[in-house]
Amino acid sequence: MPVRKRARARLGTPPTRNRLQSWARYHARMRAQSVYPEKLQLLAGAVDAVVAQAFEADSGSLFTPGVPIWTTANLIELKQRFIDQPDESAATFEEKLTKQLAGASDPALQLMAEMLYIYYMVADQMHGKTKLANVRDILRWMKQPVEVPQSLVAAADQGLTNTGTFYLTNKPFQLWFLIHSALAWRQRPRAEREALLADPWAFKAFLLKVPDTRAVPMRMALLHIVFPDTFEIIISATHKRQICAAYPNIAPGEKDEDRKLLAIKQTLSPEPKTIYIFYRDEIAKLWDPAKKDTALALGADPKKKSPSASGGSLPQPSIESMAKALCLDPAWVTEARDVLIDRGQIVLHGPPGTGKTRIARDLASALAPPERVHFVQFHPAYSYEDFIEGLRPKVGGGIGSFEVRHGPLRRIAEAASASPNDRHVLVIDEINRANLARVLGELVFMLEYREKPVTLPYSGDQFSLPKNLLIIGTMNTADRSIALIDSAIRRRFAFFRLAPDCPPIEGVLADWLDANAPKMSWIDEIVAAANTIIQSPDHAIGPAFFMRADLDDAILERVWKWQVLPYLDEFLHDSPETKQKLDLGYLRGLLKRGTEPAQ
Repeated sequence: MPVRKRARARLGTPPTRNRLQSWARYHARMRAQSVYPEKLQLLAGAVDAVVAQAFEADSGSLFTPGVPIWTTANLIELKQRFIDQPDESAATFEEKLTKQLAGASDPALQLMAEMLYIYYMVADQMHGKTKLANVRDILRWMKQPVEVPQSLVAAADQGLTNTGTFYLTNKPFQLWFLIHSALAWRQRPRAEREALLADPWAFKAFLLKVPDTRAVPMRMALLHIVFPDTFEIIISATHKRQICAAYPNIAPGEKDEDRKLLAIKQTLSPEPKTIYIFYRDEIAKLWDPAKKDTALALGADPKKKSPSASGGSLPQPSIESMAKALCLDPAWVTEARDVLIDRGQIVLHGPPGTGKTRIARDLASALAPPERVHFVQFHPAYSYEDFIEGLRPKVGGGIGSFEVRHGPLRRIAEAASASPNDRHVLVIDEINRANLARVLGELVFMLEYREKPVTLPYSGDQFSLPKNLLIIGTMNTADRSIALIDSAIRRRFAFFRLAPDCPPIEGVLADWLDANAPKMSWIDEIVAAANTIIQSPDHAIGPAFFMRADLDDAILERVWKWQVLPYLDEFLHDSPETKQKLDLGYLRGLLKRGTEPAQ
């Protein structure tokens, strides 16, 4: 029985004034809750609320239903302030937004906060506390602030998918798309909007007309949010193409990838109930090169179960595609993977721009499906209580009432223990920005002695670290070198150096430029000359700054002025002569003269 028919059978007959229009509105409000599994019902409620308030209501509100927030006037005000006046400075997104929205009306500020909530709702890898803090920051700018409803607060710890870094690093563009889409929606007559809500393919055609520069992920996410029973929560165009290519005999003449995905899904088992059907292990291995087991490639029996992570090595997926995408030596990536599986935890360390976080995330994705890849970022205020467990005020418990709350590590470890045959990977970004000895606590012992329990100080529970939980840390050596890390902690990790002057990063920029921007290949010589002048491996300029599809002379000038030089400013604050030699014009002159920079 197709998903849509099952949902209708459960929902029964909606109230009717105009039966077709009433059904479209009634069914859309309940669509996600009828499609999502039990564990995602909080998220499903938030998804349905977005549809009800942003698309079905004439001018609704996600935070204060009944108050006209999603109006044309408020959208135009946001467009004028946020889109029409872009801030291209080196400031953070939050700093730019503060300036752009200074003096904005309360309804426009609330609308931006609601849109930011929708943006974060897509991202599963972010902590709910972080999402809500950023949303509430905007609400505090209002003269009469409003609160995020408790139902949406509860849903914030969940997200639709692991978005990858592109979505997070292109936040303004995703929000621009939301504003443009909402404006285009409000400009349609009500009858047309109701017709679009009753037809997923007409709705897709509508969204395709909205400009989506760098915002394809948000467009794909909106398709799923409004029609979760028709469009998969896949925000990667590459993944959609790969899945369709893996099923050439299903709907062979269909050009629309979403229609073909729907046809493929109808041939697959609906159990266990999930919105990630194409990311289930047995399905992902058919289309994702990074998930294919090398054992299967060698002819092993696919019907045999994988050995337990605690009793033997799990099948190792192919990582050739990952290495190719990152311009890395496959042998190095294979070695990093093997050491991670053997040791249990590794750290990728090096200066900014060497791809540490991207490599860590891609390596994690090559080892486990998205739902078993977890992401945490350390910072100076991060503590043991945040990471493992701690006492927190008890909601509704009265003055002086506290309760023990689990941190992300304990939740992830418990999930891994519950499925010992499945590999989980935790990526800890910027691991050296926190006081590691204080944050890790008993974990220092558990990293060395997996599955040996220790008693936690707050709860008194026995807790151990399962062997099928792998940990990848990233470390920026421009902030703090390995030598400053506690020696006991250093012994627990295997360290892989990523630096422009040694493999695997050495030569990456030259290879990438040759393949993607051959007319700009001289940039590699500029960067090499600059690193010779800097004379500090921990502060060298990495290739990732320049590995952009839109790279040209103007982009190079912008990146150098607003990213490279500010990053080096603190390191070279007492070396004005060196800073002068890092001027892009000076380096171009060296290149033209064919002279070597002074060392």
